[in-house]
Amino acid sequence: MNTSYSRISKFQQQKIVKQSIILLMFTIIVIAVFAMVLLPAVIRIVDSLGKRSPATTENEEIIPPQTPILFPTPDATNSAEISLSGFAQTDTTVTLYNNGVRVQEVSPDIEGQFVFQYITLTEGDNDLNVVSQTDKKSETKSKQHIIALDTKPPTLTITSPADKTTVTRRREQSITISGTTDPKTRVYLQDKLLFANNQGGFSGQYQLGDGENVLKLKAVDAAGNITESTLTVYFKP
Repeated sequence: MNTSYSRISKFQQQKIVKQSIILLMFTIIVIAVFAMVLLPAVIRIVDSLGKRSPATTENEEIIPPQTPILFPTPDATNSAEISLSGFAQTDTTVTLYNNGVRVQEVSPDIEGQFVFQYITLTEGDNDLNVVSQTDKKSETKSKQHIIALDTKPPTLTITSPADKTTVTRRREQSITISGTTDPKTRVYLQDKLLFANNQGGFSGQYQLGDGENVLKLKAVDAAGNITESTLTVYFKP
């Protein structure tokens, strides 16, 4: 019986040794396959990603920022100092230029809004634009905005009727008042807008009342400058 048990034990030992050898060979094969096939592939992938990264960064550096936008500006003003505002990309600096000269630089807030304050205009046309620039020196320019500074009041000349005219006929109670002013200027008679042509000529009707009629005329140009005049007409039928 001891002989039989010894044989069985020896057989089991041989079986374990064979299984260990097979497992060792399988492990060696797997390691060899990984070393010859999978490892080079992993190295190539990592190397490829490493090479792409600088290219991506380079592309990001040359992407220009969004075009800055200035809020609508008046065509003309009689104020020599104004404020301008608009929107731009948040991670940029925004610079205002007037007639090609750098005026002021600001940074947009977290919502992208920027404000230029206390901007001094020069008499005549002011050619304004805004440049938005990233820290990579890539920039974009806004569209052109021209604001005319005009501090001179418009002319206002009444050509008809003459001041202190007396009207005596009932059929002439409705009179035509005419005159000239600067082009693109609005003319008001007793706060009523009169027709004015492109050359500045204007005219309008007014119904006289009995006695003295003091008529007020006002010319307002595009910049907001005002010139006023009065006309006295008597109606004594």
